[in-house]
Amino acid sequence: MTEVTVEASKIYRVIIGEGMLPVSGSMINSQCGGSAACVVCGDAVSGLYAGAVCDSLRRSGYEVCRFVYP
Repeated sequence: MTEVTVEASKIYRVIIGEGMLPVSGSMINSQCGGSAACVVCGDAVSGLYAGAVCDSLRRSGYEVCRFVYP
């Protein structure tokens, strides 16, 4: 697992590594809380990864929507 700090309008961490998608919901919940999430991604990413992220978020108790842009 690799952690990268992004310095944009707000500083935030990005965690990269194998096997992260199935546990992404619990990781997001531990850092952010809340009860709803929206996964925003392009067509190519949606087909490959969004389903796993949405499923993980749902397992962590989130109401999930997905917005896919072309």
